[in-house]
Amino acid sequence: MTIEEKKYKLFHLIDKVQSEKEIDSILVILEKYQKNLNTIIHLIKPIQQKTDILQIMQTQHYQGADFAKMQVLIKEMDIQEPIEELIASIT
Repeated sequence: MTIEEKKYKLFHLIDKVQSEKEIDSILVILEKYQKNLNTIIHLIKPIQQKTDILQIMQTQHYQGADFAKMQVLIKEMDIQEPIEELIASIT
């Protein structure tokens, strides 16, 4: 259905409404919708056809893991137990 067909259908449905109270309710709903849309329109962006990991990382300012810092933390923890025992203790 084209946008013109949808508009016509909407106009036709509204035209059938006989109650002023119902028209007022429809008007309030449409005004709220328009107000909400205006507040979030800047957030609506087109869907990308292709996911580019490097672009996502750049957009989100991804820094990655600092492996040197991780190695220092691992040495500071000085864990003596076997890995199997550590895993068993958390499950």
